[in-house]
Amino acid sequence: MASVAANRPIVVGYDGSSPSEAALQWAARAADRQGRKLVVLHAAERITYTQDAGSGLWKTEEVIADAKEVAGEGRDKVLEDFPDLEVDTAGSLFSAKVALGERSTHASMMVLGSHGRSRVGTLLLGSTAYSIAGYSRCPVVIVRDGTSTLPGAERPVVVGVNGTGGSERAVDAAAVVAREWGAPLLLATVWAPPSGNRKPAGYSSVEEAAADHKATAEKVNQDLLERATAALDDVEIRGTVIEGHPVEGLVQAGEQGGLLVLGTHGQGSLAGAVLGSTSMGVLHESRSPIMVVD
Repeated sequence: MASVAANRPIVVGYDGSSPSEAALQWAARAADRQGRKLVVLHAAERITYTQDAGSGLWKTEEVIADAKEVAGEGRDKVLEDFPDLEVDTAGSLFSAKVALGERSTHASMMVLGSHGRSRVGTLLLGSTAYSIAGYSRCPVVIVRDGTSTLPGAERPVVVGVNGTGGSERAVDAAAVVAREWGAPLLLATVWAPPSGNRKPAGYSSVEEAAADHKATAEKVNQDLLERATAALDDVEIRGTVIEGHPVEGLVQAGEQGGLLVLGTHGQGSLAGAVLGSTSMGVLHESRSPIMVVD
């Protein structure tokens, strides 16, 4: 008998913009690949505060109908390429954060589009996509405009690991994706050598500090690799340790795969990196689809 989780749909936020078109295409391919239902959701953004519901400036039925019409346009586009895919539509009066957050309780994943590095994209990531990543009850995949890759035998699921609880949860979520999509799992740990020529506190030299940072990263990666290998005998798993800035290193690692998985927060011991800020930086820089796991 199929589990409840196996029956949960993929939900994609859609508003007709170019980034949401990219998210729609990626979500449709993922739903088709996984044999899941797809729900296309449009948030009307009419209710931000409680008192907005009683403003009297618009009719609830009309706003919902308009929202479902936008979602229906997305559904029709999906069915052109995937006529046998089960696709539902949904409209909401609420903000995208609230509407998608509510849907996330019963979804296998949420899929959102990103404008990228432009000023508008920064606002989108800060106010919508990234905030939903921390608010959602399921993993959130953020798709950059023009992205089309999916995990598979030749495109591993790459997960950033730094030894925190957040990165361990990210490994667990990445393993589920890797298993479902028949992809290898690549654990990526990034370490940064000390900047400048002054020796860091507690070390006799810059070289000693760099060697310690590298050794710590290698141990973190190896420990998680052993843990994952022991727990997942049906997934091919390997590790990689990358020297560089955390954001640049994870972007580099993500380019090797079909999906980059990150945790939302957690203080790591590797060069004092905060995974939350690292995740935000990767969202701005990466061209790969990114799954964010809280």
